[in-house]
Amino acid sequence: MDTAGFSRDKTAVAGPEHFYSTGYVWQEVEMMRGESFIDDWLQEKWEEGMLKGFQQGFQDGRRSSSQKILLRVLRRRFGTLPRGVVAAWQDLTAEQLEELVDVALTVPNKDSFAEEVKKWTMETSQMPA
Repeated sequence: MDTAGFSRDKTAVAGPEHFYSTGYVWQEVEMMRGESFIDDWLQEKWEEGMLKGFQQGFQDGRRSSSQKILLRVLRRRFGTLPRGVVAAWQDLTAEQLEELVDVALTVPNKDSFAEEVKKWTMETSQMPA
């Protein structure tokens, strides 16, 4: 029997999802700690995870700020907004929201803005992922 409680024959059949869910991989990693290549690998993966988390947090913050600015400009120019307008831009990126701020500053009324938002959302839904 190995440390995960399975015979060698059963581990070959269990599949990788079992080892991740039971922590088997991390048990193996912990046993190899102190080996320079493992420590280097763990450090590299930790740094990659930190960078990815930082980048995601930055993008989320930028998107949230862009939404707030857009909403503020629209309310200042046109007063209350129809719910559909705000809901329509929920899937847009920070860059797209920033461009919509420019649109909000130049359109003559909120109906024109709503039409522009429809165009944007139709374009983004047709873009390949």
